[in-house]
Amino acid sequence: MDSILTVTVPGVFEDLVVLGNISGKQRLYRKRIGEAGAASDSDAVDGPRYYLSEQGTVSLTDEVAGEWKRLEFNTPSSIENGLQALPVFFETRYLFRAKCSAAVKSVSVYHRMAAVTDGFTFADRWLFGDIDFINTPGRFTLALDVKLVDGTTRRISFRFTVASVKMDVERDYKSILKKIEMERPGLVQNFLAKTFGDAGLSTVGASSKPAWYAIFESIFTFYTEACEKIIHDPHRRYVSEEEWRHPDQIKRWTPDLVNRFVAMPKDRQEQMWLRVGRIVAETDTQENRFVLHTLRDISGKLERFAEEYKSVKGISTECIQGVYNQKDAIDKLANHPFFKGVARYTGGGAQSLVLQQRPGYAQILTSWLKLKQALTPEGKGLDIGYRPLSALYEFWTFLAVRDLLRDKILKDYEYEEDPHIASLEHLLDTEEESRSSGEATLSRMGYRFKKDNVTVSLAYQQTYGTGEGEELFAVVYDQRPDIVLSIRVGDENDANADVFTYLFDAKYRVDELDGQDASPRDAIDDMHRYRDAILYRRQKAGYHHEIIGAYVLFPGRLGGTYDYSGMQEKENIGAIPLLPQPGHLNEFERFLRGIIFRGSKKEHLGKSIPPRGAFVALGRDEGDFLETEVVYGTYASDQLRWILDKHMYNLPVDESEKFGIVDMVTAEQKKILYLVAFRGTGGHRVFRLLPGVRKVTPNDLREMGYPRHCRYDEYWLFKLGEELGLR
Repeated sequence: MDSILTVTVPGVFEDLVVLGNISGKQRLYRKRIGEAGAASDSDAVDGPRYYLSEQGTVSLTDEVAGEWKRLEFNTPSSIENGLQALPVFFETRYLFRAKCSAAVKSVSVYHRMAAVTDGFTFADRWLFGDIDFINTPGRFTLALDVKLVDGTTRRISFRFTVASVKMDVERDYKSILKKIEMERPGLVQNFLAKTFGDAGLSTVGASSKPAWYAIFESIFTFYTEACEKIIHDPHRRYVSEEEWRHPDQIKRWTPDLVNRFVAMPKDRQEQMWLRVGRIVAETDTQENRFVLHTLRDISGKLERFAEEYKSVKGISTECIQGVYNQKDAIDKLANHPFFKGVARYTGGGAQSLVLQQRPGYAQILTSWLKLKQALTPEGKGLDIGYRPLSALYEFWTFLAVRDLLRDKILKDYEYEEDPHIASLEHLLDTEEESRSSGEATLSRMGYRFKKDNVTVSLAYQQTYGTGEGEELFAVVYDQRPDIVLSIRVGDENDANADVFTYLFDAKYRVDELDGQDASPRDAIDDMHRYRDAILYRRQKAGYHHEIIGAYVLFPGRLGGTYDYSGMQEKENIGAIPLLPQPGHLNEFERFLRGIIFRGSKKEHLGKSIPPRGAFVALGRDEGDFLETEVVYGTYASDQLRWILDKHMYNLPVDESEKFGIVDMVTAEQKKILYLVAFRGTGGHRVFRLLPGVRKVTPNDLREMGYPRHCRYDEYWLFKLGEELGLR
């Protein structure tokens, strides 16, 4: 790891050094953001802003310029507004090492997550720690509580942006957050998040506890200062009171009182009582009742919030103690003697001009409305945490497919939502189940589109279990692809209707292949696993692969991504770049149209490579395929000449009996052999199958000049008739 950034704060940190491996990331960041059309936005192209809460300097590496850049935080403006530079924090792991001055007694890190606070240690004037930002782009604040030897405590905050080289955090990430938040309010939010962000919405969900607390944190100082201002300079109600007093109890004599006293005989003056009027300033006003109501309401919410979250796994003790400290500050204000004579608030005070205009009261009203309506404070980003971007990206890709089908591709189809939808707390769960459930075909969210005899079904994270009684099942372990797209041609109650199933799996990862963005290799391997592991079973028909095609969705650049079209054309396996940008969505729409509107079974199955000897009933296609049963097989280039010369084709006995090939071929109806070139070494060949199947040994095949090694003990040998043209 190399030194990428240093922070110096006079009297506190002599040197805070951050180490990490970011080789090439700044250049890739600038290239990606520029290609995304952000050239007009200096914050995006030149980098985000860095913030230091006190006077000091930040020096960071700039590999684009080939030098270190020095940021001076020595003015109120630079401290308040921050300074701009290329990012040095990306989705990777960093080490922190700080040497403190002799005036420092101890340093602790404040963060909501215990994983962050527990990762730091202070000893002998040195602070050590590490933070991993994998899948967590956004704003991060390194808050350091510094205790000095003189007994004082200071909180020094260093805030920066964790950038991504996979997508534009300022645009693509916000678009994903905004889309999901509008679809399912509160779903994206997560109180225990390493970094924070802003979905860019005017509201962030009034019922969301993380959003409520984030807003409260952002206005805490503003609110408490307004309460203190009111206590020292309150709005009072002036009322007139009258009472009877003895002359020696009257402190302020008015001319009227003097005249009345003098006019009284002297022998009666000591026994007389005078009626005295006065103006009294009361604090029991509607406005002060409203302020006290807000204090008590916030105190109750903070207590419930702390009680609920203190048992949450992974939360730091510093965070919970911070909530209780805030509650204590609110309670101290509510219990101030000023509010002793203030009665209970009964409503209606929000229309008061005093609340709307008078200093202190206006701030209280503004803060209260933000908390009640969950309004985002203008000009300030909320510290709202979000779920891991990998989970958000997966769900967004599903919504993108749904929107393309509903609003464009199948807009003239009847549309309905699957009534079975997972609760918000489980919809984006990423943990795999610890054991096989044995249950099949359960999805977390789904939609159906119907027109005539065609039904297109879309499911999110459909589970294929290992249950033996299911038609659709997975071998050995449960399988759960992100998106399942099924096209059913025929009546829903028809067991023989054709169903063509395609899978999409979203991966928030980008690798490089031949200098271009590429899907991770293991993600492509997963597509092969899905296609092989998910099977279809019908009584007396054996087992068949259910999945025709499987594709990875990943955040690659449009025009800068490795070309998977050849693989997709030959194998129906591949990868598609997808981001919330018009160009990506338009290309993906064209791809989906090409799948959904394949006219016949032949067009769907023609691009798939079935296992050798698989039996498929094509049904009522045209020409030579009318009511014709087909044996699928494969051939290598060196086999083709032998097949053409001998008019023979061989299958291992074990495989052919497994799929009922012999019974099917010896029946009297028409049969054909559909040969697919192994690994794309040639074209498709179609032959008529003739009666007369017989068993042969490897020696028999060798005597016939068979060019390949024979691994099995026995083979069925089929006779081939004329070669048919494939339409």
